[in-house]
Amino acid sequence: PGHIFNLGHGVPPNAKLECIESLVKTVREFK
Repeated sequence: PGHIFNLGHGVPPNAKLECIESLVKTVREFK
């Protein structure tokens, strides 16, 4: 089983790239 994490909703266009990168890294490392 897994989970699909989608950034398509709720991420404003002016969001800082480093914040998004950190979020993606955290999700990838989550077990």
